[in-house]
Amino acid sequence: MINLSTILKALQAQLSSNVDVTEIFKKDKITRGQYINNDPSRCPWLGIYRGTTDFEPRTLGSVNNWEAFPKAKIIVQAISYKSGEQAEELLEGYVEAVMDAVLTDTSIGNTVDMVTGMQVEYGYNEEVRETVYFQSAIITFNLEVATQ
Repeated sequence: MINLSTILKALQAQLSSNVDVTEIFKKDKITRGQYINNDPSRCPWLGIYRGTTDFEPRTLGSVNNWEAFPKAKIIVQAISYKSGEQAEELLEGYVEAVMDAVLTDTSIGNTVDMVTGMQVEYGYNEEVRETVYFQSAIITFNLEVATQ
């Protein structure tokens, strides 16, 4: 079977070694498995989390060969003190940098066979704050791993 923690450690290392990502998110703001940030003063911020994992037999009748389809979720957050439009533009730049960094090594440090797809979902902090626009994106990476 697979260990998602191993995959997420490799993903954290891959993101932490990417120049574009570390220019946006300081290394101490690239977290794994921590509480999701609710503090705009900590932005820009990036968190790495496990998603679901589906397992399917690779050969009918086999008990040892499985194909695993884990999902890794990366949450990125941006703020602006000027406008929602500016927060949106910053966030899109962050999403692009993260996706580019992940796609530089689609084996995630040889922990998976490949990245098979991606999905981006957006969220907005709707607390009443007159001067802070706080937005986030959840990037889900669909992965594939042959297990033995």
